[in-house]
Amino acid sequence: MNWLSAFKAMLTGTEKTLGRNYKWKRGFLLLAITGTIASPFLVWKTTLPYQGEIPRDEQLIKATGTLSYKVVRRGIKEYGYVEFDTDDGRSYQSWGNVVYGRLRDFSEPHNVGKVYMEGFVLENGRGSFWPLFAATIDGRILIGRQESFEKLTQGRSVFSFVLLYMYLTTVPFWVISFVIARKIKNGVN
Repeated sequence: MNWLSAFKAMLTGTEKTLGRNYKWKRGFLLLAITGTIASPFLVWKTTLPYQGEIPRDEQLIKATGTLSYKVVRRGIKEYGYVEFDTDDGRSYQSWGNVVYGRLRDFSEPHNVGKVYMEGFVLENGRGSFWPLFAATIDGRILIGRQESFEKLTQGRSVFSFVLLYMYLTTVPFWVISFVIARKIKNGVN
């Protein structure tokens, strides 16, 4: 029996061919296969809120205003977001992205007063506000351009730590599956 036949036996075999706990043996292989196939798609889904074109400098939103932290309830869950209210009456919301926490720190209750921000709305104007630069009126930098671009690049990347983590969590299932397949291949149940 070769390796392919051993893995096929794990997927389709019965208690007679696989021995006791055959459902567990099949389950480990199914978890390994599912984790390997599903991981890239799940990570891709987490990058969707960061997609869209980065506008040219002249198209950026550049305004002064105030930051406020707000909470909205949807069903039993509460979601927090930071709202940037500009002096000219516009309002931009920043939901759960990687710089959201930095904005939250500078909004209520730690209000820094008026801020100057440059940014854009992700997903080509349909998503969350992404600040590229934020500073207080007196010049204290809250979010720098370099840091913001690095975080945006990190959020858009499909090949990130999250994918590595997800693949590392499937490794034990593959190891167990290979040990079981080797036993089947060698005729030991």
